[in-house]
Amino acid sequence: MDFKILSSTVSVFAVIIAQSGMSAAMAQTETTPEAPHTTETSPTIEESSDTRLETVYVTATKRNESAQDIPIAINVVDGNLLASKGVGSLLQIEDLAPGVQLVRSPTGKSRTGVTIRGLGSSPGTSLFESSVSLFVDGVYAPRSREFTSALFDVERIEVIKGTQAALLGKNTSAGAINVIPRKPSDEFSAELTSSYEFELESTSLVGTTDIPLSDTLKLRVATQLTDQGGWTENIISGEKATAMEDFSIRSVLVYEPTHNIDFTLLAQTSQTDLSGTPAEIVVTSPLANALQAANGYPNTPDGELNRKNANGLNYPGEPATENLKNDRLQLTANFNIGEHTLTSVSGWSAYQTEGTVDADGLAGNYLYQEDNEKSGQFLQEIRLVSPSHEKFDYVIGGMYFDNLLKANIFTDVEYPFGPAPGVNIAGAYLTNFNQKTDAWSIFGQGTYQVSDRFRTIAGMRYTDENKSFTTSRTLIRPGLYSLVVFPPTPEIILERSEDNFDYSGALQYDVADTIMTYLSYGKGTKAGGFTDSASNLANSEFDAETAKTLEAGMKWNGAGWQMNTAAFKTEIDGFQVVTFDGSRFVVSNTDLESTGFEIEGFWQATNNLRVMANTTFAEARNRATGNRIPNAPDNTGSIGIDYNRDINSKLTLNANGSLDWRSDVTYQQDPDAAVRGENFTTLNLSIGIAAPEKNWELSLIGRNLTNENSASFAYPTPFVGSSSATSEMPRTIALQAKFSY
Repeated sequence: MDFKILSSTVSVFAVIIAQSGMSAAMAQTETTPEAPHTTETSPTIEESSDTRLETVYVTATKRNESAQDIPIAINVVDGNLLASKGVGSLLQIEDLAPGVQLVRSPTGKSRTGVTIRGLGSSPGTSLFESSVSLFVDGVYAPRSREFTSALFDVERIEVIKGTQAALLGKNTSAGAINVIPRKPSDEFSAELTSSYEFELESTSLVGTTDIPLSDTLKLRVATQLTDQGGWTENIISGEKATAMEDFSIRSVLVYEPTHNIDFTLLAQTSQTDLSGTPAEIVVTSPLANALQAANGYPNTPDGELNRKNANGLNYPGEPATENLKNDRLQLTANFNIGEHTLTSVSGWSAYQTEGTVDADGLAGNYLYQEDNEKSGQFLQEIRLVSPSHEKFDYVIGGMYFDNLLKANIFTDVEYPFGPAPGVNIAGAYLTNFNQKTDAWSIFGQGTYQVSDRFRTIAGMRYTDENKSFTTSRTLIRPGLYSLVVFPPTPEIILERSEDNFDYSGALQYDVADTIMTYLSYGKGTKAGGFTDSASNLANSEFDAETAKTLEAGMKWNGAGWQMNTAAFKTEIDGFQVVTFDGSRFVVSNTDLESTGFEIEGFWQATNNLRVMANTTFAEARNRATGNRIPNAPDNTGSIGIDYNRDINSKLTLNANGSLDWRSDVTYQQDPDAAVRGENFTTLNLSIGIAAPEKNWELSLIGRNLTNENSASFAYPTPFVGSSSATSEMPRTIALQAKFSY
């Protein structure tokens, strides 16, 4: 959908309701313990003589509740913190949310893998849905490419851990991430944030404006323009990968005709262009060296992880490219019926991508792909929420989901060797697929107040899901690869249907007014599906996965400090493993488990100084082999400070810093199939000055200041006996200026 259509939709909606006479977290305060609607954040700020604590409300339970009052392990990342650290992508939030890891495809594509507590999905085939789901303002986003979208003008991000399928629904067997965009305010305002990053020569421009159209109608428009330089240099061309250009714009229109009714319409579009393949050959082989020499580049690759490579697409140095377009339209309506709230959430989204893939990692054109992919979906949810703080509180509802995914992938292979003389690894073919998914579910959760301090919670969800998969493979050029390994296949239709019953339960006890403890257990199911990369397309189907999580936790608020702890064990039967073996994504089922604990908290030492710390220990293992699970470090954590004070009557000093770490990590089911990512620790600092009224601010933001490096993903290079990896992002230093009106 063109953005002109999205913008016109918002404009027409505003004009119609205006002409009809139908003439809102840490930066806001609220005098009541609960906000009136489920679509906004309403923190309460409690003050003592020398400290200040914030109560942050979240919507993880389908109603506005304090994050400290719900029996769920949840991290809330404030939008102001994202801005102060220069975060412009979801791929960067792992430094701010303990236990979260995000990995982009090594080919430079927009496919992304995400894990929480060591469980989740690696980057994979487009048909593969993540075990950690992404939501945008409560609307499900099923495809991994949507994690690549720009992150701007955000109120908060909720990272919800553990198995949450009973209430949150589809594909949340390992957790969920909910991105909450900012809503318009009641007064006109405008803000412009510009930054320049010196190391990668990147630029970013974010503009927002709030426009009150009437007493009942208000509009917020936000846009971001990013030009990010890559950090892996191609020594043949001198260009760096992965370079990215992104333009995104979002409009949020809120209409409140009465105190009992409100509508929120969100329209967003983004255009992202990626260039270059960041993978480096870090373990070389005689065959890889010989192929490079044959293309005129002897002594490359150098066999080191040093943010340098020597690859090429059709010719040495030519970068692979991708163009990705994302569109989203959402309408949320809340109706207060007595003391109950009826909520309708309607969401439509689509993306289209086309690009080229340099999969061989070498200067020659040995393994080449072109792909064109389209996805469109519609989601409708209706729920009824009872008033809070009653003897029995409940949420009941239903959801319908429809998704259509289409793609065609051209693969061309031409290696000058093979299993026998005169039989080379060669051939070309075209794979087409079309997958239709529809699902519906009913769900409910109730909380019974046994006493003033003791509560019991129970939830359930029944889901019926159907998939229809149509695929074929057409021979383009005969060869061993296109006739034997991936033989031509006439069109076939595969179908699967499944019914899943998921549930959750919790016991919650307030030891004291400031200490809440809980014990919870939940079951979640991720439906099975199909893969486009099977040698025999008739064997494309893979089974569902079932996760069960047992968790015990405590949330403790003190005088000027807060600490949350949780111990957990998650077992997944039939976990859907996706492994990139260098030439394709292989999907299979196995059994996993993750056991560990996490601690997070902060100390508000003074009104000016806050100290934060968090750590997650998660021993995630394959139950069949005992091997570590890919993309699952045993330990991640962060310790940091946030300092603010007035220098004089005209200037305020703002500074924050953190030391973030993860332990070593593997990236393949066989830990010895590729190099590991070694222990990785980064030092991040930012310092700025601002006017006390915050109408301008100037900041210097540094990330990974010691320029550490480690493999952020690794895999065997196809057919040549070497190993490839991508590097972590290097040191960046950005100057950021913000002006508000």
